[in-house]
Amino acid sequence: MEKKSRSPRYPSISLREAIGKIKMVYEKEHTHKADRAVIATDMGYAGLNGASAAVIASLRQYGLLERSGEAMRVSEYATTSLELPPGDDQRSMAVERVAFTPPLFAELNAEFGSKLPSDENLRLYLIKSGFNRNAANNLIRTYRDTLSLVKEEVAGYDAEAETEDTSQETSRPMQHLRSAPQLEQGHVGNVSENLQYRLTDDCKVRVLFEGSVSQEAVSKLIAYLNLGIDAFPSKKAKDE
Repeated sequence: MEKKSRSPRYPSISLREAIGKIKMVYEKEHTHKADRAVIATDMGYAGLNGASAAVIASLRQYGLLERSGEAMRVSEYATTSLELPPGDDQRSMAVERVAFTPPLFAELNAEFGSKLPSDENLRLYLIKSGFNRNAANNLIRTYRDTLSLVKEEVAGYDAEAETEDTSQETSRPMQHLRSAPQLEQGHVGNVSENLQYRLTDDCKVRVLFEGSVSQEAVSKLIAYLNLGIDAFPSKKAKDE
């Protein structure tokens, strides 16, 4: 008898839903270890069953839950996402990090970026990747909601940063590139690079790197900027 095809693994719930679930666990257990059955009841399930096991698996795929011996605990990324307020850069980066921790979501982000094609286009891509139609439809809903949450977090951080820049703006001319002085010991994160560029006549940018700067870190920055690009109007739209 021919075996029924199985779609590749992916989170059964969106990151928005997953953060709601991990919050319930965090309120009960904080970052202490707990068995899967206890985590299931923390989330409001009667116990460990098919539904609760699927949600726990999703939390693990996002990196919101991590193994601790035979048990599990709320991860550092989850704690950052829950404890810090909207608009905080560490929270935004933590949300982005867990959003693309599932390998399939990282693949979709690399393939399509922040502006997704139509559902029909996405469905065809997923079916060619081994998904059946029902699984593809569920995944599209899950991924779109996850990407929407990331964009909300990025937009919140951009708004906070814009407010700070406006309140601290000075008339000092922009330099192309300079090395920033190291922060005094005891301060969190040393600034190792301070890059400053004039992009156009009416637009300038400053990028501060804290800690060790690597090609991987720069690649993540580029991906982060691409996620928020839709929040800004095109030059053509601004000129009209």
